[in-house]
Amino acid sequence: MIYAAAAVLATGVVLVFVRWHDLLLGWQSRRRPQTEATIAEHIPFHEYVRELSPHTHTPSGGTNLGWECRYVYEIKGEIFESTRFDSDGSRWNAKGYDRLPEIGSMIVVYYHPQDPSIVLVKPGMSGTERQWFQVQKAAANDLDAYLDREGLKREMKKWKFPLHFIDFETATPAIPLNRGRRPYEIIAFQFSHHIVDEDGHVRHVDE
Repeated sequence: MIYAAAAVLATGVVLVFVRWHDLLLGWQSRRRPQTEATIAEHIPFHEYVRELSPHTHTPSGGTNLGWECRYVYEIKGEIFESTRFDSDGSRWNAKGYDRLPEIGSMIVVYYHPQDPSIVLVKPGMSGTERQWFQVQKAAANDLDAYLDREGLKREMKKWKFPLHFIDFETATPAIPLNRGRRPYEIIAFQFSHHIVDEDGHVRHVDE
């Protein structure tokens, strides 16, 4: 019993260390130097995922398919290559092959100045790391707000004006209002469209 408890505790310590290491990796990557890399190869991957069904609580599973990209970059005359996307791992946030960057195209990567083999395509915290960060702040009763200023600035530089904002209002009536509808089907009944110009001027253009 003591050995089992010790094994569980050791496993938990290892998992926390690994997640903290990934969180630190993503955090530090925001201020790393950057360079261009060339997409060299698209690599398909698949794995069998086994989990409990949320409805029947019986084991179920399926094949998880996705893509990795191998890219090549040069730092101070030395050639490196990697498939890493963010601090969570190599998998790209691409739902299909047609959304991957083309082979031969250039992308920007962020590398570690002391060890250029450590590189990320997407700097900053991943979604999983953001969740762990939230858990750590809650456990420490840390109520201070956190703002990733560097990440926000980096994303805002990608904005192309004018910006369009569309808001939909929906309802889920229990009794269908029209023939062919289902109970609790989502129905959009109103929308509004605003445009923000580069000078900050906001226009309400349609509804």
